[in-house]
This record gives sequence, C-alpha cells and structure tokens, in this order.
Amino acid sequence: MAVLSFREHGDFKVEILVDGQPLEEFKDDDEEDKPNEAMRYVMATSGKEFAVRFTAARPYPKYTILVNIYLDGKWVRGRYVDKDDKGKVEIKGTIQTLGDRWLSQNFRFAELEINESISNVAPESLRETIKSLGEIKVSVHYVQNLVPKNTQKRDKSNIQDIGPLSEKSLKGKALSHRVEFSEAKPTTRTTNSKSCTYVDPQKHPQATFLFRYRSKNALQAAYVIPRTPSPVPLEDRNLDELNLEEARELLKRQRERDEAAKAIKQERGIKRERVESEGQSDDEDVHLISSKKAKAEHRSTVNERGQETIDLT
Repeated sequence: MAVLSFREHGDFKVEILVDGQPLEEFKDDDEEDKPNEAMRYVMATSGKEFAVRFTAARPYPKYTILVNIYLDGKWVRGRYVDKDDKGKVEIKGTIQTLGDRWLSQNFRFAELEINESISNVAPESLRETIKSLGEIKVSVHYVQNLVPKNTQKRDKSNIQDIGPLSEKSLKGKALSHRVEFSEAKPTTRTTNSKSCTYVDPQKHPQATFLFRYRSKNALQAAYVIPRTPSPVPLEDRNLDELNLEEARELLKRQRERDEAAKAIKQERGIKRERVESEGQSDDEDVHLISSKKAKAEHRSTVNERGQETIDLT
C-alpha cells in the first residue's frame, strides 16, 4: 500500500477502493519514490466504480488536513480532515447542485477508445489532458483558519469528455482507461464550503500520492506485473492433477492420435503392396531370362588347376 511516514506525526496512507476493498498495488522497480511522494500502479476494470480513502495515523498533525483529488489531471473534489473525522475520509465522487436539488455522481473506470485508423494527433485542447491520462493524484496540504462560505452551490466537476484517440496521440504510453462519472442521482448529502489558509505560502503539498490505473494487459505490456505464462500441455501434466473435463479432453486427443496413426499405417501397407506388385514386371523377367541365356551361350574351359575361363567374345 502507498504509505508515507513523517517525524512530526503519524503516517499518511491512501488506497483506491473497488466494491469496498482496496485494489492491489504494484510498484515499478525502475521508479523510486521521491521524498513525500509515492507512486503505485493499480488494475482498472471497465465499468467499475471506485473511491479514494485517505487515512492519517495517530498522532495527528496540529493542522487541519486538506485532501485534494485529481482525476486525469483535473481537480474534482477536496475534503477537510481533522480529529473529528478520526483521521480518515473516503471520497466516492462529487456532489453538485442543479437548481435547488443536490445530485451525486460516483467515480468510475471507463475503457479508453483507441482508433488505429486515426492518423492525426490530438487537438491542442486534449494534449494537456493526455499527459495526465490514466492517473489518480491525491495531494495532502496543511491548512488553517477555516471560514464557512455563504454559498453552498457546487459547480459540476470539469472532467473532460475524451473521444477516440489515435495511437500517435498517446506517444507510446500504455494507456487503457480513463475516468468518467456515473449517472447523476438525487442525494440528501450536502457540502458546506469553507475557505482556508495554506500553511505553506506556496501551497506546496505536504504529501502526494499518484496512482496510475491500467488494464491487466497494459500492466503486463509495461512489465509492471509478470506476463501470463503459457499453460502446461495436458500431455505433460500429472494425471492426478487433471479434473474431469481435462481428463476427457486428454482421452479424446489420445483417441484421435491413435486413429490417425492407424490410418497412416494402413496407407503405408497399401503403398508397399503396390510397389512389390509393380516390381514383378514382364520386363524384369525377360531381362533375367536373357541374362541366363547369354551366360549359357558363352564358352568356358577348365585348366589343370581347376580354374574356369569364360570366353566372352
């Protein structure tokens, strides 16, 4: 899990939740964590809603914590965390108003549409978005002097709708998904906006957590997780380890091989008989007979030592 430690207070931890459970995190061995920054990969599934959970361990900082959520490079939500929250907050989506109604929309993974037939690069309006595409960033700040605002109106978050992209636009990045919002639903939850003062005048975050979400295939292509090994052939596996379906398949293959071998053997037998019958031709018989006759017509003499001399003329 992505955890950052501090001397002045307890650890900060951020998790990405799907169906209420933290996603498994993967670390790229070629990328080292920077001071107060942590980067992990997680596996995205199309259509799955997700949430971001931030946890501050005891002892808590003396300041209020502001947690900002950025999806694909766009700010979508901010939450204050203090002792009353017991150092923990879970952010599932956004809340905004439509007239006098409050509506909520959850975060959701969506498949990125990549069209290989498109040859042109992305328009200027999308280039900055593509740079941070496939990323969930959580920045943690120390703030103070919180003051409630008079308005409770919340504008809709500014996640940009991304249409089909070309391979050229991605510039070699192994991207597979983007973030979208679920359908808006009425909610009884409201938000009370507050202004604050950042402890750091430059508004630099105290901690930053970056999660790059990808499909399983994309993670394997980037060598973040091992590639799926080739399955061991049924013929090489222990018979005791096969289930009923696998055993039937193995028996079927053996029968097919036996039938094929039998057919080949029968075909070879037919060819052998044909060759033997063709070898016993009339021409060969005539040749042999003429050879015997030729030998009989040659004159031979035997000397006193018993050696035979044949006259071939």
